Amino acid sequence: MAKVCTGLSMEVFTGSRRSKPPGCMCLPALEAEEERYTTVCSAVCSKIKRGKGGDVRAQALEKLEAGRVRYGQFASAPESGPSGLFFVQGPCGCKLRIVGLVRPGWEHVSVSTPRRCPNWEEMCFVKDLFWDEEECVMQLHPPHSQYVNNSRYCLHLWKPTRRDIPMPPASFVGVVGLDPSETAMLLAQIGGLS
Repeated sequence: MAKVCTGLSMEVFTGSRRSKPPGCMCLPALEAEEERYTTVCSAVCSKIKRGKGGDVRAQALEKLEAGRVRYGQFASAPESGPSGLFFVQGPCGCKLRIVGLVRPGWEHVSVSTPRRCPNWEEMCFVKDLFWDEEECVMQLHPPHSQYVNNSRYCLHLWKPTRRDIPMPPASFVGVVGLDPSETAMLLAQIGGLS
């Protein structure tokens, strides 16, 4: 059975201090999950290489690939698809540190900057590097008892691979079809009535 290479160390994947097997240049999946991991990773890698967004998607993948760390402890090869450590110039002038991992049942991307949490625009930018613009991914606010905070300025994007993310109707968020300036004018008119 072929093992999928993400190029990341066993420590990063499992959180343990176990060493890689002698002569291993890749990260083998945990034995019980290996077959599912291989299937999920292959599907994600092939999807990410094809993309649905045409030229725009290809440019995003080129930008991501150009920022891939290829040497050192956290190196990964281009064949690793979305898995690896990447440094990419963000849309707000800040260099983003991005870690992509495909795990059994989940696609996961963490995003951090040196001095602050990533903002909405940066998270949208990263989301579009890893997923098509019409795919839904999420940031989670877990129960306080399950918080894990290893980095002060890091946020995460998650996408389950075995089910769709439920979403409320767009009309629950606001008035569909209004841009921010039209919304501001409408709110000003409503404020003037009171």
